[in-house]
Amino acid sequence: MTNAGASWIHEMYQNVTEEELNAGRKALLSGSVGAEVPKVFARGRGAKYWTTDGQEYIDCTSQAWSLAVGACHPTVMAAVKAQLDYFTHVRTNFDTVPKLLLSKKLAEIAPGDLSRVTYSLHGTTAVEGAMKLALRNRPGRKYFVTLWDGYAGRTFATMDLTYAHPTVSGKLVNW
Repeated sequence: MTNAGASWIHEMYQNVTEEELNAGRKALLSGSVGAEVPKVFARGRGAKYWTTDGQEYIDCTSQAWSLAVGACHPTVMAAVKAQLDYFTHVRTNFDTVPKLLLSKKLAEIAPGDLSRVTYSLHGTTAVEGAMKLALRNRPGRKYFVTLWDGYAGRTFATMDLTYAHPTVSGKLVNW
């Protein structure tokens, strides 16, 4: 693979104007959790991130817990680049070699009689999948036990289940 077809990506980061960024911010209907952060991040390496104006920040959240190895970790980047030689995306209902090999490994190392796995893209689908599984295996039950402040989701069901005190305009809301 060559980078010739992707040169527009580098140009995008190098030639973007503040006017274009502000227009994009105005057009964006954000689904983000918490307050909006008026920073535009341009790149990250390890635990450090830089904004378009060159300010350096330390990432103390691992980007919402999804980058435990840091941004652009060389081993992860090499694996992603190698995978791109095979395909960029396959629908989740289709099997792939990596998916099946990982499923086999997880079933082998799971404790007890846990021998089936499923995959989720984020906490919301993981929590909702667990809720469906619990309801399927315990029909008639109507309560779930969760951790206080165990936020994991953006849907009404997962917000209600895992984040018991949402706020609106900084005030506690009693659902």
